[in-house]
Amino acid sequence: MDPTHSHEKLQASLEQITALLQRHKVLETWTHNQEGQSGRQRELLESLVHRQNLAELRQKLHRMHPADLGYVLEALPPDDRTLVWDQLEPREAAAALPEVSRAVRDATSCARPWWTIGRS
Repeated sequence: MDPTHSHEKLQASLEQITALLQRHKVLETWTHNQEGQSGRQRELLESLVHRQNLAELRQKLHRMHPADLGYVLEALPPDDRTLVWDQLEPREAAAALPEVSRAVRDATSCARPWWTIGRS
C-alpha cells in the first residue's frame, strides 16, 4: 500500500473517531439539559443516547486493524483515549497494546486491569 494512502486512511479513521467522540459529548450535554421532562424521562433519554453513541463507536473500532487502533489511541487526549479503550473487546485491546507507546500503554493498562487483557 502507498505510504501516503495509508497515512490518509489513518487520518480519516482518527477524524471519524474524533467526530464520534465530539458528537457523543454534545448529545449527552444536550440530553442532560433538556427541560420540561421529568427526572426519570431525562435519565431514560440520557441512557438511550449514551448506549447508542457507544454502540456506534464500538462498531467503528471493531472494524479497525490493531495498528490503526494504536495510532488512534496515541493521537487522542487522555479522557477520549480512556473512553475508546474501554469500548475495545479484551482481544482487540491486547492486539492494540503493542502498537502504542509505553506511556499510552501504562495509562490504558490502568484503565483496564492487566489480567483482563486477552480474555473475551
